[in-house]
Amino acid sequence: MDGDHQGDAVIESGGDEVTERRYWAPSTTPPPRGGVLIVDDEPTIRRVLTEVLEEAGYNPVFEAENGTQALSVLEANGDAILVVLLDLMMPDLSGMEVMKHLVNVHRSAVGVIVVTGHAEIMAMETFFALGTETVVASDYLVKPFLPKPLLREIERTTAQIQAKRRHIQASVQSDFEGAASARLDRIEAELRRLSRREHGFLAELGLDLVRALIVAAALLAMLLLGVGDFVRRALSGSSH
Repeated sequence: MDGDHQGDAVIESGGDEVTERRYWAPSTTPPPRGGVLIVDDEPTIRRVLTEVLEEAGYNPVFEAENGTQALSVLEANGDAILVVLLDLMMPDLSGMEVMKHLVNVHRSAVGVIVVTGHAEIMAMETFFALGTETVVASDYLVKPFLPKPLLREIERTTAQIQAKRRHIQASVQSDFEGAASARLDRIEAELRRLSRREHGFLAELGLDLVRALIVAAALLAMLLLGVGDFVRRALSGSSH
């Protein structure tokens, strides 16, 4: 047996029949990786891909047998899913329709790799044209295929999406800090103006204590609303 094929499984789809040819794979415990969603209407394809991904350390691995189910899984587990392996030709909702829906409504950064038995240039061009900064059209793979190239692409896409999510989180944090600082400066200026006019309660209470109370209120609002909602409201307020 050729050593280069150890650990490989050829997965191909032909009409209603799926052919699986597996080779010996060494038993190892790979490092944990991110979550992957497999979207394919062929059960054998889903099963083999799930085995390949779990052996490579991807966790959790989700499965969906059609586009509608895929959208439900993504809605419920979007933060856990970094990569979607997407078949194009499915009943109910096609892979391209799933991609369009993700572009319009999906909130978390995610990478999409098409895994299909149909090598159509127009479909490839449409898929890549649909990609955005957060819904990344990563690659277009045609069955049959070996797992090694697929795993390399999933690894590359996982790293790319993880980096995007870190960047988005850092940007949200920076926006929050900037908005909170601007709002606090405005409130403090207003309190100083009032304290010059009213030498009663505000003057006795002290601006440092008032500022501490405002910061506590802002943190509480962030916890209750979530960082994203709070930042949008704070930015909206600071623009007036």
